[in-house]
Amino acid sequence: MRSICNQQDDENPAERYFVLSDLWKSLEETSAYGVPTEVVVPRGIKIQYFAPLLSAIQLYTKKPFCATSSDSGTHNEMHNNEQGYLYFEYFETTPTEDGMPIVDKVRNLATNFAGLESLRSTELSPASWLSIYWHNIYWIDEYQQIENSQACFLTFHKLSPPLQDELEVLSLRPFGLATLKANGALWKNPETGDGVLAATLHDAAVTWLAERGVDQARYPDFISFFPGR
Repeated sequence: MRSICNQQDDENPAERYFVLSDLWKSLEETSAYGVPTEVVVPRGIKIQYFAPLLSAIQLYTKKPFCATSSDSGTHNEMHNNEQGYLYFEYFETTPTEDGMPIVDKVRNLATNFAGLESLRSTELSPASWLSIYWHNIYWIDEYQQIENSQACFLTFHKLSPPLQDELEVLSLRPFGLATLKANGALWKNPETGDGVLAATLHDAAVTWLAERGVDQARYPDFISFFPGR
């Protein structure tokens, strides 16, 4: 994601930030066409495409925020806790794979919550996060008869990460991960640390959701990806 800017004020001189609209813009092509992923199968390397959908998002601001006077009453409903001021939250309640592409979904939500596009990363508290549902859409050569090939993933990303001065392109690496139907050596090579890394990221996602009071009733994807929690 490009468009990393410098913010200069008395409190934080030259503090670097990105605007949420830059994040959604960086996902436009992926949202429309999916992202190619190399998968090693007995017949060689195949390319599987995954499309990103919005699973959940919570935006906490450091200070009370209202983008416009018509910003859906956020200035009235906003409340403060140890995580900051909750400006906006959304949890997908319909079957996620049937939802609209993430960029279209966010822009639809932003018609009532303009901060979804205008907020800066420096205005968000560290409790702000995003979860993306990656579902498989097709294989190159339509090589579909692969065992355990229908995997899908939830990745969790912090929206107020510290930015290093030398970076011109920002990558919001996932801090948490949950998988569904990602079984066998196709997704976790037993000769590597894939399984340990996946388990570590899974536990991080569970802890993150628990700390924010996110449960099954509010977050249906929780039921699918975190059974028994």
